[in-house]
Amino acid sequence: MMVRPVEWILWSSTSETALIVIPEEAELLIETLRTIDEPRVWLLSYAATVTKSMKPFNTLNFFTVPSLKERPVFPVWLSVEVGVVAGRLYFDYPEYKPLLAWLGVCERSEVVSTDAAGQLQSPKVSHPEHRGLSIEMPLKFLFEWSTYRRETLEIKHTPVGFVCESRVLKSDHSFFKATMGASEAIDQKPVTLLVNGNQGDKDGDQESDDDVEWDHLDDGMGMDGAADDEFIYAEELSKGEADEGNLGD
Repeated sequence: MMVRPVEWILWSSTSETALIVIPEEAELLIETLRTIDEPRVWLLSYAATVTKSMKPFNTLNFFTVPSLKERPVFPVWLSVEVGVVAGRLYFDYPEYKPLLAWLGVCERSEVVSTDAAGQLQSPKVSHPEHRGLSIEMPLKFLFEWSTYRRETLEIKHTPVGFVCESRVLKSDHSFFKATMGASEAIDQKPVTLLVNGNQGDKDGDQESDDDVEWDHLDDGMGMDGAADDEFIYAEELSKGEADEGNLGD
């Protein structure tokens, strides 16, 4: 059975209630919401963050219908619960502890106790009434559900994979370091590459001194081979024309 991806969420800020809707329902809701002067619910676009570069979608305010005048602040539980249902693999560090709490997994005495492998020592499961997920083995469930959603078992090197293996996550982990945005990338100065220890061409109008290193790959073919053949052909053609001229005389 295929589970459809989570793409739209109907959100009420008044009652703090969220409802996942399918695209067909969202299409009908968009027409209605655009005609309301003072809406009480909003349609939020969503995409499960399966790579680090997709983390902007995790904010839930990437695209809303109707448009919001001010940047909204959503409760953490909304991102946590929608993320689990959608099968996301990446999340922001502020959601780490709330995710553990929702799963019912807590660190012993609220102090991270790790072994040599950096794993939590026997993570405890809180009482069902204190958590959002009532299941005996929440970490096993999260792993099986996430791999089913993503249709792959290769999730170990993601934040969700770390949680499933009871591995400790710190705020300075590479998972949570900010990635360069598109605007920042545009403002960056051009970078000159070093080719075999030499500075590369700045404007691309200079020939590399190291082209000879590629000659053995051509083996008489390619640009160098073609140039040699053309030179030989032109030389023979000129010689033939000269001979014809001598015969004519």
